[in-house]
Amino acid sequence: MVILQEMPFTTVEHPAFQTFVRNLRPEFHIVSRTTLSSDCFKIYEKEKRRLEDLFKMNCGRISLTSDMWTSNQTLGYMCLTAHYITNDWKLKKHIINFKLVPSPHTGLVISDAIANCILSWNIEKRLGSITLDNLSANTVVATELQKQFKKDLLLDGKFFHVRCCAHILNLIVKDGLKVAEGAIHRIREAVKYIKSSQGRLELFMGIVKQFKMNGKKRICLDVPTRWNSTYLMLNDAIQFKDVFMRLVARDPNFEGAPTEEDWSQGIIICDFLKVFHLITEVFSQTKNPTANLYFYEIWRINMLLIEESRSSNAVVMMMALKMQEKFDKYWKECSHILAVGVVLDPRHKMNLIRYCFQTIHGNDDRASFEINKVHDVLQTLYDNYAILYGTNVSLNQVDERVSTSHGGRDENRFMHGYKEFIHGVQVTQPSKSELETYLEEKVFYDL
Repeated sequence: MVILQEMPFTTVEHPAFQTFVRNLRPEFHIVSRTTLSSDCFKIYEKEKRRLEDLFKMNCGRISLTSDMWTSNQTLGYMCLTAHYITNDWKLKKHIINFKLVPSPHTGLVISDAIANCILSWNIEKRLGSITLDNLSANTVVATELQKQFKKDLLLDGKFFHVRCCAHILNLIVKDGLKVAEGAIHRIREAVKYIKSSQGRLELFMGIVKQFKMNGKKRICLDVPTRWNSTYLMLNDAIQFKDVFMRLVARDPNFEGAPTEEDWSQGIIICDFLKVFHLITEVFSQTKNPTANLYFYEIWRINMLLIEESRSSNAVVMMMALKMQEKFDKYWKECSHILAVGVVLDPRHKMNLIRYCFQTIHGNDDRASFEINKVHDVLQTLYDNYAILYGTNVSLNQVDERVSTSHGGRDENRFMHGYKEFIHGVQVTQPSKSELETYLEEKVFYDL
């Protein structure tokens, strides 16, 4: 009960709790908080040993994600989560550490905390990668961990550090939002004005009823650190645009209300950000594998930014250009390793990679260089795994139809050209390695 309800150990010494237990069963002996604490830690150690055995016997490489959290006492805690696939191909994750990290939270301090956790769980020989957000300290964290566990990492840790796609997307969009911060600020202040007083909220909802709108729909206020909350705030507020406009006439204290131009900008910005919101939802899925989706979604962002950088709307154009600067830096760092996840999707293999890079760069040398780079990364990984685990070379061409379902994701305009491209791909003869045989099998992609 104490563990499940996250109750303090002192609960068992509270007079009201002791009276409650005695009334249920007078002869029941209530343990002290010291005994309770000891019993809970015994359960923890038992579960840890069980999980250690699982890591040792029932999974391959273990990838880690880490994030820092600050309590309301301004104490810094580190959460470390292990992600792995079991031998029967089930995706699993467990929080293996939630630890107080002493200040200052430098890269060295955080890397020591993570390294100690890795060693305490005996998973140093099974490390796959670690995903961190884009803070400068985390670059130091990844570098120090790579140095310490280099001999146990694939390719000496060349692909050990993975930057968080959702966090990078957050930084990219926040840069773009600065271009239109005036209109967004006034809409935010209008929402804040309504939500800061019960009387104003009642007046607002009264106007909602006059317009015969959905009275159950509520406007929300955004959180500065999460750009998608800004999108949700704009999306909700825009639906009540006419209500806000009427409120200006009904409430003389409603000063600094958004202008018609502010609302027009808000609508344009909201439409622009909708794609980024949907992509963030794809990145944030936890119940199914998503590694094969990242490359395509990031490429789709790139195409959208290129498209909108030529927009006739000055605000959208400036937002796209601002966001493209930060995007280009991230794309160079992550595109090749993210592409491997797509290649291992039998619906695409190298075809989607070729299509994406050719769409960005055309059929020039740059596109060929990027495509060959992905192939080199894939070959290097394959060779490394072949050395570690052995390989069975097969020369038989497998020609089976593969399901092309996208898991219910909506098809969009960026995929239309891929239909024509995929049907024009010619199948070559199989090579001598399993990797080349896989890549040259025919792909049936019926969109």
